[in-house]
Amino acid sequence: FFFFLAMGKIHEKDLIKILSEDKKVRLDIGGDCVLKEIPASHESWATRLIIKRVDGPSRGDIETDHVVGIFSEDGQKRLDVGERAMKKNGSPSHESWATRLYIRRLNGGNGHLKYGELVGIFSENNDKRLDIGGDAMKEEVPASHESWA
Repeated sequence: FFFFLAMGKIHEKDLIKILSEDKKVRLDIGGDCVLKEIPASHESWATRLIIKRVDGPSRGDIETDHVVGIFSEDGQKRLDVGERAMKKNGSPSHESWATRLYIRRLNGGNGHLKYGELVGIFSENNDKRLDIGGDAMKEEVPASHESWA
C-alpha cells in the first residue's frame, strides 16, 4: 500500500514520492534498492502498471490522501517496497533521481491521473523506470499479498 505525497489530485507533470502506508519506506528505483536499474524504454508486463485504490473504490482521480496499490497490467503481481522484493528498504527521507518520480499514462489522455489507467512510473530524469518483475526485484510479489509494504 502506498501514499502519493504531492498535494491533492495527481497529474502526469507532478513530481511525486511513493511511500509505504506507514510512511517508513520510500520507493527507490536506483541500484541501491533494486537488483538492476531498468531503462525507461523497457516495455514489459512488469513496467505496464495499473493503480488501484485499496482504502475505497477505485474510480475517479487518484488523490494524495488515498491508499493505493500498484499492480501489473494483468493484475497478477503488485509492487512491494519491503525487503521481500527490494534489496533494501528505501529511506523515507532519501532524495534522489530514483525517489522523485513521475507517473505517465501509456495510452494517452490528459488531466488528472485516474484509477485503472495504464501507466508507467519513471525517474525524475526520465531515463529509468519502475519494473516489478524479476529483472529488478528479488521476488515477483503476487497481487493477493497484503502487507505494510
